[in-house]
Amino acid sequence: MKNNQSGLTLIEVLGALVATSIILGSITFIMIHLHTGYDKITSREPIIQESKTIINHIVRATRNETVKAESDAAYLLKIIGIDNANTLTGNSTYYSFKPDTHTFTANITESGETRTINLSTHVQQANIQLSNGNRKLSIDITMMLPDGSTYNASTITYIPKL
Repeated sequence: MKNNQSGLTLIEVLGALVATSIILGSITFIMIHLHTGYDKITSREPIIQESKTIINHIVRATRNETVKAESDAAYLLKIIGIDNANTLTGNSTYYSFKPDTHTFTANITESGETRTINLSTHVQQANIQLSNGNRKLSIDITMMLPDGSTYNASTITYIPKL
């Protein structure tokens, strides 16, 4: 009589179970890691975009019309519209930064109407330097990210001469 036994031994079944567990554990780890990375990127990106928006807003304000730039204790930067005769046009943009609320705003006056735009509530530090007879504008913005780190954005622009 022949003893014909087919099937798997207990050792083979346990080996397959261990291999499957390792593969599923690795896939789970990778998925969790990818999800965490995705969440980090999606929470950082809007704040990084805000820093670019602030810089682009300032650069465009200096290029839209003939302007002069100055700063004082109340405003980080004042961009004032003037004509070729160096007469005020009435159009202006005043930028301010409030460190206690991390708010960066623009007060825009056009055609006698003033509106305030809140450009960001995530600014940790804002530094704007005027040099070369108030023609060279150095902008440096430090943003607070959700994970506690910071993001720096900076540029240099020149205000055209009359």
